[in-house]
Amino acid sequence: MPNHLLLVFAITIHISMAKLVLVYSLVVLGLALTCNAATYMVGDNSGWDISTDLDTWAQSKTFVVGDLLRYGHNLMFQSLEKKN
Repeated sequence: MPNHLLLVFAITIHISMAKLVLVYSLVVLGLALTCNAATYMVGDNSGWDISTDLDTWAQSKTFVVGDLLRYGHNLMFQSLEKKN
């Protein structure tokens, strides 16, 4: 095999490995970012009901994509509706 073909083959392998390292790095970074997600109980100790000032509660939080909001309520006595 001529030397120039070996060089092209080596460069091709090097570029492929660089792409693979980039993909793995992005996956690890994505996993690290989702590990920062938090779980919030809506209303904290007051719970989620009409007596809780949820606007004030929400202003004290910094929400990010991936955070979970937990609602402490009994579904037998309440219904959920999506509001715009």
